[in-house]
Amino acid sequence: MKLTKNLRVVINDTTPHGDFSDALYYELDKVPDDKDIEKDAQSRIDGWIYTIENPPVIPPPTKEEIQKMIDDATAQKESLEAYIAEKETELASKVIKE
Repeated sequence: MKLTKNLRVVINDTTPHGDFSDALYYELDKVPDDKDIEKDAQSRIDGWIYTIENPPVIPPPTKEEIQKMIDDATAQKESLEAYIAEKETELASKVIKE
């Protein structure tokens, strides 16, 4: 087992987009000076703000993907209908016996 001691720097900032909270971790023998830690923290905040202001564009599904969704849902529906029929038969047999 290998144990590594780290320095954790907690980042909390209020931005125009809301509160940001994160942490930076440094190995104890590689801790940068305060100026570089500030730069790393600001870089993390800037990256978060950039992601909020420039969200990834998710392309709409293709016809093939939509058809697969339909096929998958249909298969699930058929499976559920078979399960319901099985349980209705089981229930009916118990009602008749009782």
